[in-house]
Amino acid sequence: MISVLILLSIGSVWLSLIAIMLPIQAISLALSKFSDKFKGWNYSVWILQDVAVNVIHGGSHKVTVSSKIGWLSQQERTGAKGTEQFVNWLWIIFFGIDDHCQKAIEKEDDHRYNYIVMITSLSIYWSLWLAVLLT
Repeated sequence: MISVLILLSIGSVWLSLIAIMLPIQAISLALSKFSDKFKGWNYSVWILQDVAVNVIHGGSHKVTVSSKIGWLSQQERTGAKGTEQFVNWLWIIFFGIDDHCQKAIEKEDDHRYNYIVMITSLSIYWSLWLAVLLT
């Protein structure tokens, strides 16, 4: 049950970050389609957002959400398999990479969450969003 809530939270935070970062993501994605010189930059923009979502959830700055989802799927956590398939589908479309979540797992990844940090961080994050929306 907790893993389902975490996955839903990850999705909502990620969508909010997409809203904030949409201009730079659109530009980096478009440029990467026209020139190989920009593919690395486009990849870095997505990794930046990926790691930010994990950090906001009390995770390590060295672990991506994709790695976390792949690990949760290996642990057979509720909702993780479907989430992994969806994320893998997105990576096939945007980057041509198959089985992304499993490939993202590195043996030195720390998949523990600090729940106190996660609750505090999410409270601050959504409070700031609420303040922006109310102004």
